[in-house]
Amino acid sequence: MKDNPMLWRVPVILIGLVLLLSVYYVVNKPITPELALNLGGALLDLLTVAALFAVGGGLGEAVLRRIGLPSADDDARLERLASAALIGLGLIALYALVVSLIGLFNALALWGGLLLIAIVTHRALIGWIGGVWTALRGLRPAPGGFRRFPAVFLGVMLALAVGVALAPPFSWDSLVYHLVGPQRYLDAGRMTAHADNFYLGMPKNGEMLFSIAISLFGRATTAALIHVGFGLIMLALTGSIARRHAGALGGWLAAALLLGSFNLWQLFGFSYVDLALTAYGAVVYALLLRWREQPSDWLLIVVGVLVGLAMGYKYTAVFIAAGVALLILIQAPRRVLRNGLIAAIPAVIMFAPWLLRGWLLYGNPVYPMLGFGLAWDAERSAMFTRSF
Repeated sequence: MKDNPMLWRVPVILIGLVLLLSVYYVVNKPITPELALNLGGALLDLLTVAALFAVGGGLGEAVLRRIGLPSADDDARLERLASAALIGLGLIALYALVVSLIGLFNALALWGGLLLIAIVTHRALIGWIGGVWTALRGLRPAPGGFRRFPAVFLGVMLALAVGVALAPPFSWDSLVYHLVGPQRYLDAGRMTAHADNFYLGMPKNGEMLFSIAISLFGRATTAALIHVGFGLIMLALTGSIARRHAGALGGWLAAALLLGSFNLWQLFGFSYVDLALTAYGAVVYALLLRWREQPSDWLLIVVGVLVGLAMGYKYTAVFIAAGVALLILIQAPRRVLRNGLIAAIPAVIMFAPWLLRGWLLYGNPVYPMLGFGLAWDAERSAMFTRSF
């Protein structure tokens, strides 16, 4: 900059533009009661989703403690926290499925159940929240200009993603089925078959969580924040896995590069389930790495539970299951049948409620796959094939 004084003008110009835009906003969009209400609504959304994830984390931690899975060391703390959250959220989604099928799909039943879960698992819940707080306090990038850049990049991009998520939903999938299903189920007070929209026949763990959050205050913007939560788990796991192999800087870089990849950041602002599926895939891979180092049947059972829950979010989780089968085969070829069954049985049990729901409501356990079921014909088959 000493050789080229013009470079000093660049940050000055940028700061001036920010100030100019700020003044323009204050004059043309002054603070109004409506804006204050919107900000209050955004706070309600954040608190609602935080409560849902906390209860999920507590429930999952209680399950892991119950089966006797030992606490993780410092290197695997994030894997433990993520496993607990994803197991708990998946089980809560299955609880919501049961409530919806018996016709009690309303805020009182949904949040009453969450309150009961929180009371029963309060010790594990407090422990999980404490673990998350400890993990957050440990997120310190190494000193140095470049070493701090990935952390700054992640912070800025995630803040922007939360802003997009808090805006009214606008993405195609959200408006066609991800938010349509929860609204219909809540309006009817139960889950029923919908012949006009074959997307609603797919497994709906994600939509069950959306429904729980929306039911409390009737705010659809909570759904995208749930997707953000899954994205945070995905990034944390990516950084944790990379840190074990490439150090602290490698962990931050891995998370930053993943967030900066094509289209991924955009998904954070949508009411989708893709980031949930990615988070489940990441934690399954992390646990398999741990199983490879310290073989344990309980770890394989947890992996199976996570795979089955992932299938309840989206059918493409079958590729996670295929990856698990391949890694189990490579690790212990002579014990592949035994180890495979240990993982497969809990996976099938966790996915079975959605298979049963598909059979009862749509006449096809994996509707709309396989080309048969409720109101299925050549025209609907062509539409479904074209959409994929």
